[in-house]
Amino acid sequence: MKHKKCKRVAIGQSLLTQFARMMVPSTGLAIVSGKRAIDQESIWPMTDCLVTPVDSSTVVALFCQMSLKTSDALGPQESQVALMNALAHHDDPRLREAVAQDAELSAEAVARLSHDPAYAVRLALLSNVEAIKQLDDQTLKAVIGDDVALLINALTSIETWTCLSLLDPSMNEDETVHLKAKAEAYVEAGLKHPDFEVRERAYRMKGTIQDAIEKPVETKARYDRYVRQYDTVPLDLTGLPGDDIYGLAMLDGEVDAKTPMMILPLTIHAEVARLLPQVASSVTMVERLASHPSIEVRKAVAQREGLSSQALETLKADRRYAIRDALLHNDDVLEQLTPDEVIEMIGDDSILFASAFGYGCTNSRLRRRFEARYGESKDPYFLETLANMKD
Repeated sequence: MKHKKCKRVAIGQSLLTQFARMMVPSTGLAIVSGKRAIDQESIWPMTDCLVTPVDSSTVVALFCQMSLKTSDALGPQESQVALMNALAHHDDPRLREAVAQDAELSAEAVARLSHDPAYAVRLALLSNVEAIKQLDDQTLKAVIGDDVALLINALTSIETWTCLSLLDPSMNEDETVHLKAKAEAYVEAGLKHPDFEVRERAYRMKGTIQDAIEKPVETKARYDRYVRQYDTVPLDLTGLPGDDIYGLAMLDGEVDAKTPMMILPLTIHAEVARLLPQVASSVTMVERLASHPSIEVRKAVAQREGLSSQALETLKADRRYAIRDALLHNDDVLEQLTPDEVIEMIGDDSILFASAFGYGCTNSRLRRRFEARYGESKDPYFLETLANMKD
């Protein structure tokens, strides 16, 4: 069956909105791709836009591959924060769990998630240092109750919060003293807890806070990774002007700079290529990804099933080894390639040949072409691989 392609329109036009409403599933979420303006510092306006609805599991998988910290490097912060807070109200608990770890949740979202009916959401929230800061002691203790895992997560977050404050010379001294006293109260209670794991966590927390006071240089190194994670990234992770960019959006009305959306960094575009659903609305976006500047993204496309003829033609023209290797390992692609095309991809590379066909080849026509092309080769690896096919 021939797939119907997405229409390409300038973002913000009513046609895109109508299309999005028709196609977006119950999650209300979609991957949006458009071309970044060449002569603008901002990602807006995007043109030549495509929309592919995605389900909750796809969104969660994408979030697992990236920090949820909003950054100017990933587009307007307002739209990112709006998306995170919208997801905090989503009906699907998997999405609420994912965003419960976001550093930019509003106070209202944190309060809501602290009473979430899903235990996993509350557990994730208490591992979020920025969320812990927004919970007063009474609320925090109510969330923890008598649950050991929740308490351990809270202790870890309070420890991080306290140490970062102690190590930050710009922090208000009175606030730091108050926070240190709060942490010490939790340590004291933790050391008397009947559960050994809590006592152990409290003991380690006490030592780390003491180190932050007595050995600030050594302790700071422990938190460098955390600090880097929450620093603004100095690179433009959306790509270069004129590149295609990809974002996760909550679609409800016109799609523009105010739409709740997080621009997905280049570092996870390969994951986008892997996770896009096998539906008609994704065909054109996959074709776009097949021409992505990153070889890792193109490789991920080459590993997909159900590639359109246009996407396959683009990838066949790509002579990079990683792309040829991925195509030759894709059984769905092999069914669409002629023997001559397969031979052309292999060339005289016996290692590539063995990697793709060392465990056999069920296509008798293709085996005969291999015999004809490599049967008289002076390369012993070709001959060995051909012999294994016969066995």
